[in-house]
Amino acid sequence: MRRRERNEMKKCIFCNEIHAEHILMETFHFQVVLDIEPIQQGHLLIMTKNHLRHIAELSEEQLLELGQLEQRLIGIIEHNFDVLGVTIAQNNGNAMDPAAHFHVHVIPRYYRRWFLE
Repeated sequence: MRRRERNEMKKCIFCNEIHAEHILMETFHFQVVLDIEPIQQGHLLIMTKNHLRHIAELSEEQLLELGQLEQRLIGIIEHNFDVLGVTIAQNNGNAMDPAAHFHVHVIPRYYRRWFLE
C-alpha cells in the first residue's frame, strides 16, 4: 500500500468511525449503515469493507455483489415503507472528501416529500 493510500485511510470516516453497532447489514465485501446526515428518513449507505476510492477499483465479483445488495435493499424498502421509489447514487473519487471511500447512497423517496427540496 502506498503512503498516500495509508494517509487517506487514516482520515477516512468509513475506515475509522464505523463500528459493529452501526452496521445494519453486511455481505462479504460491503457494509450497510444509516447515513449520519440523511436526506430522507431511511437514507442508507453501502460502503466497501476495504478502502477503495472509485467504482472502477471493484472486481467483477464485487460489482455483482453490489448490484445484488442494491436490489435487495430496494426490495426491503419498497415492501416495508410507503415510498414512491428509491434513488441510488454513488460517490467516486474525491466527490466530497479528499480521503474518499467509495460508497453508494440508497435514498427512499416518499410521496409528497422530495429530497431535493
